[in-house]
Amino acid sequence: MLYNVLMPGEGNVDSGVVTKWLVGEGDEVFEGDYLCEIESSKTSFGIESPVSGVVKQILCQEGDETPAMQTIAVIEQQ
Repeated sequence: MLYNVLMPGEGNVDSGVVTKWLVGEGDEVFEGDYLCEIESSKTSFGIESPVSGVVKQILCQEGDETPAMQTIAVIEQQ
């Protein structure tokens, strides 16, 4: 099953920038592993993998501003 990883959109945050990917396409990840680092107008934080599986696709590049709730990566659950 495929799982979409979304750009967070909590509070009044309407977008964020992936400053660094910590994984690449084809990498195996486990629930709780950090996938990337995000910077918004309010804060910087890491996004954890919500599921275990394989990173199938990364949909935004480092430095790209991405709207909240948009898919930034796809993980195939194992």
